[in-house]
Amino acid sequence: MYKRALLAVLVVAAGAAGASPRVSDAVAVRQNVVFTVPPAAIAGVPGNLRIAWVERGDHVMLARLGDDFRLIDASIEEIGWGDDPRLAYDGERFYVAFADTRKLLIVVRRTDDSRTVTFPASRTASFIPEAVPVPLPYSMTWSGGALHFLFGVKEIYDQPLSPSLEIGDPVKRLQFVYGELTAQPATAMIGNVIAAAANTNNNLLDFGTTAGGTSPFTTLHALGSFFMPAIAASGRDFLVVTRSRCISECGELRAQRFALDGTPLGPPEGQLLASALRYDFDRLTAAAWTGAAWLVVYGVRTSFDQPPAVDLWGILIAEDGRAGEPFPIAASAAVERAPSLLALGSGRMLITYLADSTLEARLIETAPRSPRPIRSR
Repeated sequence: MYKRALLAVLVVAAGAAGASPRVSDAVAVRQNVVFTVPPAAIAGVPGNLRIAWVERGDHVMLARLGDDFRLIDASIEEIGWGDDPRLAYDGERFYVAFADTRKLLIVVRRTDDSRTVTFPASRTASFIPEAVPVPLPYSMTWSGGALHFLFGVKEIYDQPLSPSLEIGDPVKRLQFVYGELTAQPATAMIGNVIAAAANTNNNLLDFGTTAGGTSPFTTLHALGSFFMPAIAASGRDFLVVTRSRCISECGELRAQRFALDGTPLGPPEGQLLASALRYDFDRLTAAAWTGAAWLVVYGVRTSFDQPPAVDLWGILIAEDGRAGEPFPIAASAAVERAPSLLALGSGRMLITYLADSTLEARLIETAPRSPRPIRSR
């Protein structure tokens, strides 16, 4: 009897450890949202969340989310004309940024007192000379007591801003030897900033970090070029997720862990998470640290309709780099794409994404629920 009981306990424990994360029903946050990169930015903590998005093609909007992750309509405000909204939270205040596509500026606003500052944005003019210059994608993160903006073309610069929005001196973080940059995200880790960039001409992915006295530099070689990489940090190391370009169904999703000094923690080719992916939809991949594991979200094309349906899937990667089985997050006839992630603590993740032109949110619980305590009679 004792052995049977022990076996039953072990089976239950194994099932809980291997159970798929739980995904809530979708909440329609806002309609008439256009496709931007990313479609929405979200920051804060439970009970104090802000979200920014682009409406009617060029109106950058900002609002609060309630406890049910729905918009508090009274707080919606238009903060400017542009694209690519970004949000950061320093524990007390929110900072919102966007690219002013008319004046080719990055506009940064502190939301508690509407203090605003602008500085020139990098441009895409060098890519297509006859095209109208537009701002390059950029990243914004709060790290080490300051805001950090990372952007560039052949070189990545870190533009710091103080909490009072005083502009500091830009610092070169990463420089290409060959090729040009497509786009780069960044993340914060114990006061350090990590940058990554896709080098389209040479099918490489380059990384730089502010850890240590110099900026370490490492390059990940791959068989194909990449879309924008995703980065997530645990505080001890960081994960970089890449999705390769492929004309047919030969795209791959790979993940690689790195130490704080940029040293790869695993094979040079990284770990294969998914294959047979089409390259032409949901080019953005999201990654975040849940507190105990990494959550990676990516899109899978499921039809050849116009527009084709795209489902969002997730994969949990353990702290030691082992990947779990993919699980569905959003699957419907809609084109679900361009996810953004925010960790809420206790293994809870908030995901926002576009379902056609509707901005939706879901709650993903990655940690098993605590068992109910057994009451003694």
